[in-house]
Amino acid sequence: MAVDIRLPAAKPKVSEILEPEDVKHLVSPGDVITADTGFMRGHGTYMSEEKLLASVAGVVERVNKLICVRPLKTRYYGEVGDIVVGRITEVQQKRWKVETNSRLDSVLLLSSVNLPGGELRRRSAEDELAMRDYLQEGDLISVSFVADL
Repeated sequence: MAVDIRLPAAKPKVSEILEPEDVKHLVSPGDVITADTGFMRGHGTYMSEEKLLASVAGVVERVNKLICVRPLKTRYYGEVGDIVVGRITEVQQKRWKVETNSRLDSVLLLSSVNLPGGELRRRSAEDELAMRDYLQEGDLISVSFVADL
């Protein structure tokens, strides 16, 4: 009876993967970014005892006197023109709430939906009452972002 044993491969260090100038810009929460008080704090940073510290793990970005930390992992942020798959989570008055795995729930307005039969007309109170006939909680939809709210 033969037994095949495999040992885990050694993972390369971050310093071996990234260029030397990139390594100094990686920070984890609580790391001191600078002790110089001449900088303004941006997203992903906070001040403590006259030091600028990182509040998230990420890459330090500096624009003039503003220092920010761009997180390594973030939630999806939809932009106009993106096509996404979402799940209806709530039916409200003249709108559906859609979970798109982003920071906030998306909104699908009744006026933005093509009615069955392809009719182009003003949405009425009957359409509002029949919203659950079109889409209800748990339905999956494919949508395109057309505007920021």
